Amino acid sequence: MKEENIEKITQSTTFISHWSEQILRNMGFADEWIKYINLIFLLLIISVLVIVLQYFKHIILHSIF
Repeated sequence: MKEENIEKITQSTTFISHWSEQILRNMGFADEWIKYINLIFLLLIISVLVIVLQYFKHIILHSIF
């Protein structure tokens, strides 16, 4: 069961990475730069998710206490 969940998560993250690389290729970026720009893009996604989660945690904790 755990292995199936890990496989699903891996497929999702790989899909996002390949999707963003394909968009960068379609925008005309050089192949040498696609990996670096994709890294920055994925880091931005993670940063936004962390900020959103912190915000919701803050709201939940303030409503409880």
